[in-house]
Amino acid sequence: MQVQRLKTIYKPFCQKNGFESIEIAMDTSSVLSRLYTSMVSIPKLIKSLKDSDEIVIQYPIYSKIITKSLFNSLDSYSGKLILIIHDLETLRLNLDNVSKRDEELFQLNNVDGLIVHTDSMREWLIDNGVTTPMVVLNLFDYLNPQPIIDDLDYKKSVVYAGNLMKSEFLSKLNPSGYQLDVFGPNPLPNFPIGVNYRGVRNPDELPKELQYNFGLVWDGSTPETCDGMFGEYMRFNSPHKTSLYLSSGLPVIVWKQAAIAKFIYNHKLGIVIDSLDQLSSEFNKISDNDYQQLKKNTLSYAMRLRSGRNIMEAIIQLENVIAQEK
Repeated sequence: MQVQRLKTIYKPFCQKNGFESIEIAMDTSSVLSRLYTSMVSIPKLIKSLKDSDEIVIQYPIYSKIITKSLFNSLDSYSGKLILIIHDLETLRLNLDNVSKRDEELFQLNNVDGLIVHTDSMREWLIDNGVTTPMVVLNLFDYLNPQPIIDDLDYKKSVVYAGNLMKSEFLSKLNPSGYQLDVFGPNPLPNFPIGVNYRGVRNPDELPKELQYNFGLVWDGSTPETCDGMFGEYMRFNSPHKTSLYLSSGLPVIVWKQAAIAKFIYNHKLGIVIDSLDQLSSEFNKISDNDYQQLKKNTLSYAMRLRSGRNIMEAIIQLENVIAQEK
């Protein structure tokens, strides 16, 4: 029996493929509640899984106490332990914090396998001493309940969806020759002419609003490049919004130095650029026929993301790698 631990975006995909989902009620409202979860609930759960052959956990778990308890309890577990990396905090927030970096890398070296975002993330982990077997996911699957709009004319329309607190570049953008609509919390007090704020939508409802030609994947303070903490993280991660757009049938616009840029370019799922200042000229190079081919490729890949094929193939591939190394 294979067991998936903790609620993740992959829960429905894994359950369809023979996984059992086991939840822990994690009350983090007080220190006593976290201690009860870490000292009673987690050890009891891990003990009950002694007959399972594999546990898959989405990592990180955003509680230091609970994470420590979980890994300590798993020391006595005899089956395989696989982590799906949702975020790598060392790269995202703690790159200059040596003690936190070493603590995280130690945890990653004490499991049987890792599913990582990109080749760049994999290479960074290897360069920093992680020897655990790894496979690359490339793009997150996305459980998207909304019908795909597949008959839009090419009007050079662009959408950006996400937490606008980390999207300062929008305040400096000067769209010319294209339309940009923005969704998300924490909007700017004012947006430039040509940037239209469309409010906040429920995650399940947002995809049906995405009736645009392209979805923008960008982070940082400037349209010229992706910079700062979150911009630099794009050199390693696979942003969740990329899968939101693609699963909705939208080709994407990606920073050329992002870790996913090569994958997007090779699979013809969008365009890659150095700067948003290039966007108007890039759009002018795309004919209606060119766009329809991008759209066709994206619609095909959307079905893959909606079915959960990426994660299930990654798990099978990793199981094979682990078996060969033992």
